[in-house]
Amino acid sequence: MAMTLTKVEAALLQLIQTFRQEHGYSPTHRQLAHVMRQRHWSIQTTLERLARKGYVTWDRGVSRSLRVLPRDQSGQPSFNGSDLPAQQNTPELATLRP
Repeated sequence: MAMTLTKVEAALLQLIQTFRQEHGYSPTHRQLAHVMRQRHWSIQTTLERLARKGYVTWDRGVSRSLRVLPRDQSGQPSFNGSDLPAQQNTPELATLRP
């Protein structure tokens, strides 16, 4: 069973996907905060929740490495080991520099 997203989590996830499609790279926390009209630390907290739920990951200490993890038709994570950062086994929040 897929984990349910809050409205804010779903909106942030959609924003990340749209930004990556339009620009070819990930947005910063501050860019996300500006569009979502939230503080950057609030975005960080929401990204942590999305990571725990298996929706996003990023490379610790690497700016603009945020990415949405693929999901199968049932909504379950369908990523393989290549989708995860090399230095960790589970998605964790890293500070993205603007």
